[in-house]
Amino acid sequence: MPNAKRIQSQWIGQYLAAAELTRRDYDVSFDEDTKSTVLHVESSEGTSFKVECKNTIKLGDSWLVKRRVKPSEDYFFIFVYGSKEEPYDTPQFWITSSEKVAELYDVYIKNNPGGNDLNIRPNNLEKPGGWEILPDYPKT
Repeated sequence: MPNAKRIQSQWIGQYLAAAELTRRDYDVSFDEDTKSTVLHVESSEGTSFKVECKNTIKLGDSWLVKRRVKPSEDYFFIFVYGSKEEPYDTPQFWITSSEKVAELYDVYIKNNPGGNDLNIRPNNLEKPGGWEILPDYPKT
């Protein structure tokens, strides 16, 4: 099965992100399309938004974004590092807006005419974390 590793990685990222969102008091549901990496999320205040999950199973690898994302205030990305080999490392999450991903994509296309697949590396993003940009995130 040539896509088995990609699909396993997709599920690892989605479930780790969903678990962490739930732990942080968000309600999460999965898209019915199993090829989708989008989670439907609702805050405890009732604000709905979507989260696209990208996962890598080796820290330092990149996350692939295959299309330009339309910037939206209710669309976010969670880039996940979640290992699938023992000993399992602690998952790490980089949360960013669709605006930031669109900006990175635009810079990539400008520097790589004819390119269409953006590889985002951890150093393209802020440090791990960023949960506070999500709607209705509890202020501490």
